[in-house]
Amino acid sequence: MGDLEGTHHFQTNPQHYQKPFPTPAPTFVSKLIIMKHLLTAFAALLLFTACQDSTQKEPTHTILGEWDSHETFDGQPWHFLARFKSDGTFDGIGNGKLVVSGQYRTAGDTIFIKDNGCDMNYEAAYRLTYFKDSIRLNMITDTCQPRIQGSDKLALGRVSSK
Repeated sequence: MGDLEGTHHFQTNPQHYQKPFPTPAPTFVSKLIIMKHLLTAFAALLLFTACQDSTQKEPTHTILGEWDSHETFDGQPWHFLARFKSDGTFDGIGNGKLVVSGQYRTAGDTIFIKDNGCDMNYEAAYRLTYFKDSIRLNMITDTCQPRIQGSDKLALGRVSSK
């Protein structure tokens, strides 16, 4: 019984180990499966980010504060500053002098104005278009020609607080 005939002997010599099977090149079908998984993951990521509550909301537009324009009037430099106060009044200052004052109110994207340059009993309406740091006024209804000439299509830039 000392003879081990008929039994299998396993060789422990590393030279006799078989190398693992080589990884086959990706087939067209496997590439499609990989692309499908990538697209599914990308779609899930897009859906997740789109459904999140963003902390970067659209800024609330307000007319409050100071706005100005630098233009030419009768061939001379003209600096106009509009100051809208929280009590519903405004001042218009041209080259450092008060040129108009009155009352205003806003509703949505419309500003309603009464000023001392026109009939204080009549309220004009102008559409406000807000841009990043400026506004534009476009007349909706107004019967006061001097105000129309000075306000319709007027663009003002926000004066930064220092």
